Amino acid sequence: TYLGGTGDDVAGLGLAIDAAGNIHMAGITASPNFPTTSNAPQPTYGGGSTICSPGLICGDGFVTKFSLDGSTLNFSTFLGGSSDDGAIGVAQDTSGNDYVVGVTGSLNFPTTPGAFQTTCNFCDGQTHAFITKLAIPFPTASLSPLSVNFGNQIVGITSPPTPVTLTNSGTDNLLISSIVDANGFAQTNNCP
Repeated sequence: TYLGGTGDDVAGLGLAIDAAGNIHMAGITASPNFPTTSNAPQPTYGGGSTICSPGLICGDGFVTKFSLDGSTLNFSTFLGGSSDDGAIGVAQDTSGNDYVVGVTGSLNFPTTPGAFQTTCNFCDGQTHAFITKLAIPFPTASLSPLSVNFGNQIVGITSPPTPVTLTNSGTDNLLISSIVDANGFAQTNNCP
C-alpha cells in the first residue's frame, strides 16, 4: 500500500510487529495532509520543512499501525513541533504501548508533565533526541464461557440455547467480519 500525502514521506525507519500481527511503523513526513486517524493524539501537522533533502530530517515524525495485510490503517498520528522532527525507531511492550525514538529541532516538541526533560536545553538550531511513549489503541477479545457442553442430545431435536459472551476489553473497536461454526450448530447474535 502507499502511505503518504502531497509532500515527501519517508517510512520504514522503525518497524515492529505486535502479538496480533499488526505492523507499527515510524517515519518522517513533510506532508501536511499525511493520513491520520480519529484516535490520533496529534492529528495535525506540527510544521517544519515541506521539502526533504536526501539524508536530512524534515517536517514531522509519524507513527502508524496497519493490519498485517496492509489493508487497514488502524492508527496514525503526527509526532512533532513547529520545526523539523523525525521518528526513526519503534518498539512495543506487552501492554500495546509503542516507544518511539527520534530527533527534533522543535522547541515546542510535545512533552508530558513529569518527563525527565520537558524543555530543550541548548536548542540553538541543533537537533536533539527524543523518546515518546504512545498508548496505541488495540482490541482485546475474550469469550465466556470458553467452552460449551450440550450433553447428550437426540438427533433432530434442538437443545436449549446456551449463551456465550464475546467481550472487547481493549481500547479500540473489535471488527467482526463473520461468525462461522464449522460443526453445524445454529447461532444468533446481537453484535452491533
